Amino acid sequence: MMMKSIVYGDYQCSHWNGVIGLNDPLFKVWLEKVKPYLEGYELWIYGGVIEDWLTFDLDATLIGPNDPKRINEMLDNIVRVSFEYGLFPDIKYSLLNRPCATCHK
Repeated sequence: MMMKSIVYGDYQCSHWNGVIGLNDPLFKVWLEKVKPYLEGYELWIYGGVIEDWLTFDLDATLIGPNDPKRINEMLDNIVRVSFEYGLFPDIKYSLLNRPCATCHK
């Protein structure tokens, strides 16, 4: 666990959990909690979590239709869920350009 207070919009957390790999139980729970918000979009995961080393942030890109209201709602829900689990979200949106590994289609 890492101790560092971070405020991100309406969300705040000071106890951060690390995950090691896509099979980490905490990562799996997080993914199941964010999946309902991803309908019609893909979530591509990359960075430390696919390298099987301890990481305190989740690097990912949302890929799908350019619907700013929907994208903002998804990002807000992902940030909320992430902060609830003490995982720092580093999530971006892209129309194209697929990164390296997918967890949701």
